[in-house]
Amino acid sequence: MDCAEIRLVESREDTMILEEQAQEIVALLKPKMSVLQKILSQFDLQYLLAVVGYFDEDGIPAITFGEDVLEFCYLTKTVIECDLYDLDS
Repeated sequence: MDCAEIRLVESREDTMILEEQAQEIVALLKPKMSVLQKILSQFDLQYLLAVVGYFDEDGIPAITFGEDVLEFCYLTKTVIECDLYDLDS
């Protein structure tokens, strides 16, 4: 399967809270859920929700997702990927 990427939200500010990133992306995509489901049923593809957290010695990002994010991912068969980067390394 080929891979295509669409970046909806990209910011390094306040990335300690990964759930907020996910909620922002889901809020943008939720109105298009029926279209996403139709595309999913017609083509061999997989959706991926990737959230990225940057941290330093002052803290480690919390990895939690609210019901709205989990429901969206379930209904669109979206995989969640979390990447964490240590800024002190």
